[in-house]
Formats: sequence, structure tokens, C-alpha cells
Amino acid sequence: DGNRYKESEQAKLFVDINDESKRIPKLLLYDLYELMGRPEMRIELVKELARKSKVFKEKIKIHRKDKGEISLVSFVNTNPMSRLINERDGELTNLFRERFKQNPNYSNSNVREKCKEFYFEVIEDYFNLIKTNFPEEWEDNENYVLSTDRGVRVLLRLLRELYRYNNTH
Repeated sequence: DGNRYKESEQAKLFVDINDESKRIPKLLLYDLYELMGRPEMRIELVKELARKSKVFKEKIKIHRKDKGEISLVSFVNTNPMSRLINERDGELTNLFRERFKQNPNYSNSNVREKCKEFYFEVIEDYFNLIKTNFPEEWEDNENYVLSTDRGVRVLLRLLRELYRYNNTH
């Protein structure tokens, strides 16, 4: 309401906010989006992986104090993750369409939950294959990068390439 404050107070507040502002951590921003009722599929999915996945148990760091070498922010923001589950044309989204013969409308809570479960299963199975075939490399973050931010980025990029290859051959 612009009438509550004098114009000079409004101007001072605007300058204070914009001149002295500092970026807030993405993690806090994600929590605020959730509180505002603006859920983001990637955030929900990675949090679900952190809570329920056997492969990612104690691997994904949701809060600063958590164990894990994979940060929620990095996992969520990596380009391959964005491309895999993009609502319009993500590779896993297209696979969902093919498999369930329905559009993944994220604004429909039932469909959204079904999508999330499907994405969870695909990502869990894929990373479980990695962990099973490279157990030492998956568990040893001192000497290997598979279960780190960099490793997840590369492995998600590989998943996209595998999907594309499979669809063209």
C-alpha cells in the first residue's frame, strides 16, 4: 500500500533494499518458494531422493549441517537435470508420456505425484547401476568423484545421451 509511507520513506526503503542487497543462498530461496506455494519439481524430486533413496542415502546435502558431497542446489540446478525433467520436452518427461500415455501436467497434483514417482524410479535405478558397477568409486569421495556434485552432473549428462541414443537406434 503506497499510502502508508511518505514518498521519501518509500524511496529510502527502495534504495536500502537495492543498494545494500546481497544474494541469499539458493537453498533459502528454495525453501521460500515452497512456503509461497510455488513448488518446483526438481527440488521436490531431489529432496525425495535424499530422504528415500538407498543409493543417495547420506549423499545429498539438503541443509548445511547434513552429511554428503552432493548439494541439493547443485543437483537441482545442473543443466542436465533441468533438461531431463522439463515439463514441456524433457527426456524423462517424454518417456513418461510414452509409458503412461498422458501429459505430465505438473499443476495437477495427482499427475505431478505420478511424474515424481516415475522420475524417482528412473534416477534411482540409473544411479543404482552406477553404484553396483563401481562400488568403491561411489563410496570413496576422497579418491573418486562419482558421488559428488561433479560426478552427478556428468552422470546426468550421460543419462541424457543414453536416452537420445536409445531413441535414435
